[in-house]
Amino acid sequence: MKKPIKIFLIIILSIIALASIYLYLTRLAWQGLSAEDKLTTLESIYKKCQMRGKENCESEIADRLNDVIGTQKIELIQIIQDVNKSEENRIFALSMFFGLSRGNNQLITTQEADFYYSIAIENKNPFDLRQLAYSYLLGAQIDDEKIIALQKQMITNPDVHPDFKTKALKNLTATSIDGLGDVLLTDLANPDSGVRLKTANALGKIGGPKQIPRLMAIALDETNDLTSRSLALLTIEDIVRKNNIDDSDELVMDLESLLKHDEYTIRVATADILELLTDKAQEIKVAPDEIDDYISNTFLGDY
Repeated sequence: MKKPIKIFLIIILSIIALASIYLYLTRLAWQGLSAEDKLTTLESIYKKCQMRGKENCESEIADRLNDVIGTQKIELIQIIQDVNKSEENRIFALSMFFGLSRGNNQLITTQEADFYYSIAIENKNPFDLRQLAYSYLLGAQIDDEKIIALQKQMITNPDVHPDFKTKALKNLTATSIDGLGDVLLTDLANPDSGVRLKTANALGKIGGPKQIPRLMAIALDETNDLTSRSLALLTIEDIVRKNNIDDSDELVMDLESLLKHDEYTIRVATADILELLTDKAQEIKVAPDEIDDYISNTFLGDY
């Protein structure tokens, strides 16, 4: 009686061992496939599933589909780093890698940011490839010393393209604003409208009461251009609103001197701040053409 049981157990164990070997070799073969071959295989599995009338065929391939994306990203990295590939192919591969990495609106990870950084700082890489890596890196919302240093470099360098400057300003944090006060205040009068607005937004978002005196000085100086003065006042409004500043006698006195300014742009921005500080409504008379000028001069135009 014991002998048949023993034989039976041996058979069972042999089947399990063979099944394990089969699964191992199958997985090994799968891992060795290219992304394109994996995708073809999954397409075949999906069609067979549908032909058998099964439901939720998508769930059967979901995990493997993520693996296909992972394989494709590895292949793209190999192209990006291959100096023998054409510049166009490497740039296209980098843009594809960035797109695949943004699945489900994922933010840039530290590991991904390090990869872009390695591409950007390598002087042997083509200029356009490095620039593309820089643009992705500037979009990383990570409190990392390398990224903060790059942001500051892009913001302080007057020769940097406005697109890079606006990206750096967009992700500026309270940690990275130190030492940039003078540059940011200067950029309120930047010729590029996008840079002006991002600068004002950054100052309003992460600036504090200590920036108000400098901003007020810009607004009061009649020699400054209208755009920088208007944006200085709008930035003060953001800071006052964010920090719940109820009253400041000196600030109120400075602002009241601008309520009767010839320019509607100055009058309306001043009135908005005073309403926050004093809780008193301010009536500003305006002509229709002044509203158009306000929008164009403050927000839209490059000069």
